[in-house]
Amino acid sequence: MSSLRPGASPSDPYATIAAIYDAEFSDADADIRTFARDMDGAARVLVLGCGTGRVSEALRAPRRTVVGVDLSAPMIARAKVNAAQSVARRAGGRGDTGTERPGDIEYVVADMCALEPLGLAPFDAAVIPNAAFSFLTSRRDQLRCLAGLRDLVSGPLWIDLPMPDFALLGAPHTPEAPAWLGTVGELRVRRTREVWRHPVQQRLSLLDRYYHADDPGAALLAASRLELRLIFPAELEWLLEVAGFYADAMYGDHAGGPLREGCPRLLVRAL
Repeated sequence: MSSLRPGASPSDPYATIAAIYDAEFSDADADIRTFARDMDGAARVLVLGCGTGRVSEALRAPRRTVVGVDLSAPMIARAKVNAAQSVARRAGGRGDTGTERPGDIEYVVADMCALEPLGLAPFDAAVIPNAAFSFLTSRRDQLRCLAGLRDLVSGPLWIDLPMPDFALLGAPHTPEAPAWLGTVGELRVRRTREVWRHPVQQRLSLLDRYYHADDPGAALLAASRLELRLIFPAELEWLLEVAGFYADAMYGDHAGGPLREGCPRLLVRAL
């Protein structure tokens, strides 16, 4: 596995950490409950920035096809493994559940800003979960993504972003600090995060480092440098309108709480 210096930015920040990412977020479900409640009657659902398939797999249902798109080939590879394992669990290892099929799932390695060349059939709903839209760091790419969805999605579009922490915007740098502790296979892993803030550019640079949790002196297992754009509620509303959507509802958390100072999420349902 590789390490990174601040300023070094690989083409795929998830290339060496797909398994770790999968383990860290595998139990998260608050966002899934919100999305799932809005999927009644949806026969085709698109998930952009699907990662290792946590949301895509959870939205899978009888008589429904879910398509997950992500630019990271290692993340898509992991998602396909997870999907196969899910089918095996449902089948009890027999290859046939004897009950209604859980629905189809497809995974595609592609740029969420260039959906047209994929020739996808229309969708009844779409989700951009877990800050994936924030990784589009220019308005041009954000609008390309939304414009590509306008003619593809006939129903609700959900976008889930972190709400900018206004209290921290004046601090240009937060030193490396513990962020997560968990198990990947049989290995206990500790993740730290170091943050650089660029308020004028509405940008965050995040450097995640992964260590063997049971060996304080262990060398770095892996590192991932992430570049995010801070997106404010009014800005997202404007982006949606320019692309032909409108913000039907905006929430400050996955439970449907209001937008307010200090809320953790910017969760938007657009039509």
